[in-house]
Amino acid sequence: MTHAMNTGNTDPENIVLTAHLGSCHDHVYLLRTMIASGIRPLDFRLADSLALLKTIQGPTEPSEIASLVAKYAEGVSYTSDGADSDARALRAVVMAAFPNA
Repeated sequence: MTHAMNTGNTDPENIVLTAHLGSCHDHVYLLRTMIASGIRPLDFRLADSLALLKTIQGPTEPSEIASLVAKYAEGVSYTSDGADSDARALRAVVMAAFPNA
């Protein structure tokens, strides 16, 4: 979404859905639900923010979103009360952890 807002590029091949531990939960649920509902999954990429952080930043990287926010995005208000708060926090963490991506 940020890419489209900044560049005007709305090509679906540039969409990356990111979830924390998504490869075990959110991505599987999303794809199964789409297929069960007769919806053909779009041509988009999936990313797991936990796997990215552990692989690139190191295996000692915290796993909890609150700990990651404290480390990378102190100014972000985070409460673990739902997907919206998680998404905003993870966006801030990923943008801060990978500034040149």
